[in-house]
Amino acid sequence: MVSMKKDWLRWRALATPGREALLIEGRTVSYGELDRLADRQAGGLAAHGIQPGDRVAALMGNSV
Repeated sequence: MVSMKKDWLRWRALATPGREALLIEGRTVSYGELDRLADRQAGGLAAHGIQPGDRVAALMGNSV
């Protein structure tokens, strides 16, 4: 059983890496690409000293 969102994303990326996960402003993002982007963001946070369990805020524009 997949217990966390990050685990689900990794599982989905391994199972169907080329399948469409998101459509952002006309651009398709696959599950594989989304997984790589999430890893890159996690690495960036870690490089700034953020550790698992720390709280962070995200400021993003609205979209549907």
